[in-house]
Amino acid sequence: MKSRSALLTFPKAVMDKPIISRLLKSCDVEVNIMQAFISPSEDGRMLAIFLGEEEALSGAFRFLEECSVAVRHPSRNVWLDEKSCVHCGACVAQCPSEALVLDPATLEVRLDEEKCTGCGLCVPGCVYGALESIGELLAAGGEGPVCDWREPGRR
Repeated sequence: MKSRSALLTFPKAVMDKPIISRLLKSCDVEVNIMQAFISPSEDGRMLAIFLGEEEALSGAFRFLEECSVAVRHPSRNVWLDEKSCVHCGACVAQCPSEALVLDPATLEVRLDEEKCTGCGLCVPGCVYGALESIGELLAAGGEGPVCDWREPGRR
């Protein structure tokens, strides 16, 4: 069994639909809701951990996508937007757990999700806005680039 965290954004248009209920009935996954903001007057946001076999997880994320739910896969408490990252390395010096490293071969910043403690000290160190805390994303409405769950290296 594998687990994947996911930051879900539910558009207002689907707020009255039992999407999570249908997901649990149709896909062989478990969902542990860590934090959620649900309101009929605005987009809903939920941080959840999904548990299941790889095929079931893929099916669950595909189901959510078909229901117009945006899915991002953050590491613990930090979201690294690789499309915004210019690989300057400023965040690397701020990371006490050495989860952010500058790859000497490619000169690209990499986030080792296993080492990340979720302290968030790296977030203010990124002047390009490529790092955000999950708490801030939830509070801000989950705006920003949506991670395609099929991208290699994303969880």
